Amino acid sequence: GNSDNGNSDHGNSDHGNSDHGNSDLGNSDHGNGDNSGGTNDDLGAEDGDHERPWVIPPGHYVEVDFVFNPRQNDIIQETLVLLTNDEDPADKEIPVVFIGTGFGAEVVQGTFLDITEVFVRPGDSQPNLDIRLINTGQSHVAGLQFDLDLSDVEHSQLGDTAEEILNNAFTPNGFEVFGHLVAENTLRVVVFTLDTLTIPPSTSPVILASLRYTAGQEVGVEDPIDFVQGSLKVSDLDGNLLMFSSENGAIQIGIPGDVNRDKAIDIRDVVVLVAEIVGRQGFELPGDERGVAFKIRNASDEENENGDQQLDVADAIAIINKILGIFQGPVAKPVSGPVALSLSPAVTLADGRTAIPLTLDGPAVGLEATISFDPARVKVETPVAGEGGGNWLMDSRIENGQLRIVVVSLSAQGLGTPGQPVVYIPALAIGEETGSLDLVRVVLVDRSARRHDTVAGVTTQTVGKGLATPKAFALVGARPNPFNPATEIRYQVPQQTHISLIVYNLLGQEVVRLVDKVQSAGWYSVTWNARNGAGQPVSSGVYMYRLISGTGYTESKRMTLLK
Repeated sequence: GNSDNGNSDHGNSDHGNSDHGNSDLGNSDHGNGDNSGGTNDDLGAEDGDHERPWVIPPGHYVEVDFVFNPRQNDIIQETLVLLTNDEDPADKEIPVVFIGTGFGAEVVQGTFLDITEVFVRPGDSQPNLDIRLINTGQSHVAGLQFDLDLSDVEHSQLGDTAEEILNNAFTPNGFEVFGHLVAENTLRVVVFTLDTLTIPPSTSPVILASLRYTAGQEVGVEDPIDFVQGSLKVSDLDGNLLMFSSENGAIQIGIPGDVNRDKAIDIRDVVVLVAEIVGRQGFELPGDERGVAFKIRNASDEENENGDQQLDVADAIAIINKILGIFQGPVAKPVSGPVALSLSPAVTLADGRTAIPLTLDGPAVGLEATISFDPARVKVETPVAGEGGGNWLMDSRIENGQLRIVVVSLSAQGLGTPGQPVVYIPALAIGEETGSLDLVRVVLVDRSARRHDTVAGVTTQTVGKGLATPKAFALVGARPNPFNPATEIRYQVPQQTHISLIVYNLLGQEVVRLVDKVQSAGWYSVTWNARNGAGQPVSSGVYMYRLISGTGYTESKRMTLLK
């Protein structure tokens, strides 16, 4: 066997998520090797369910699957020990070390050196770009050197000399850092100690030095700063070179929320972001969450204590808050409790189309939903905003059996009254068999750009050939009844005529006129939110509601408001 420590790179893995990968382990020598590795509860690594160790004959390879379940945003490590029957005792145990070093980190072994990425506004000079060392190996680091390629820094300003560029204020005690421009765009950095001090193995990053800069004025750009390939050397106290890996850094320039990169935050940024979220043709969300385009759009991070690394309707609301000037500072929790979004039973729109309403049971200012359907059975058309939609921005896309909808409120009132449909989805069965709409994803956002906790509402509704034309007038009734804060009143119309639906108190006085217009034949639904014609709340009690048609038909029923 080979007595050198092994490396295994399983790519990038986000903290809080499970990940898995595989490694090829080979025996290139003469002895048989086997595995005696265990698991580490803090990491959650698994090497499979084996009753006995593997045996790797000479010249053979095995593929080993590992599952990583990181439980915290920190350094994680696991060691697999291979045993060999080689006669040399030094080769009896061969450790293969798996290490993760932070967000999206690669699995590395040895010394890890990186340059941070900074996302800053035009003209900023803070924070500095830190050059960090994480000594995840088993040896003490006594010195290192590397070259930095500055040739791609096209938008920001660096100093003219190494002393102006390099800041060693945070260099570890006992160490010296020197820099020199060995070429016009190449900065050589040497870190060493004159004593016997070292940087011991640790999971904590050590800042060796930092780079000064002044960000340029162009937005949506980045200036990469890379390690020159082959220049990095890491040594212990005896002058032995140590294993290492590295990651480059960058100065990323942008303004959070300035989606169209015009250095102004206005409604155009909201429109573009919403179009990207729904995937409208010609618009696409950036996929690299470490890229400058992603960070510009991730505006909700400024209003939340914890970054979510997601682009959705919360970021659109955060941009609207910037426009309205109502930024309230970081908040940790939604301002209200759980909210449900439901698919309600089919209704008939004013133009006669059958539609499935999307209804909220609580307050929200932003909504993002994905609804699936079988396009061979159901025809879905562009959604229609509910009452109050004049103050909303709505966009949608229908593609490959999925409807994606984003609705954001441009005012403090939010998305209407709880219980009242926010969106109507025109839908009709294509063949003789019925189909369905299925609500598969929901994101609801409050005024502080925080996601609501959501609870399951009605997530499936059947779609038929459409409702047959009613044969007679009918006032179906109010549901729920008694109610608070709103109720839905349904009625049917057999022919085109003028329709009035009026709410009265027990004294016979008109409270509010819910419908007063000509309507085609069909089934209808209207929501009363317990307010009078002036928009003021009414008191608890019993109310009459009356359907009146232009043909002379009249029908009345009672409903009770309980507060």
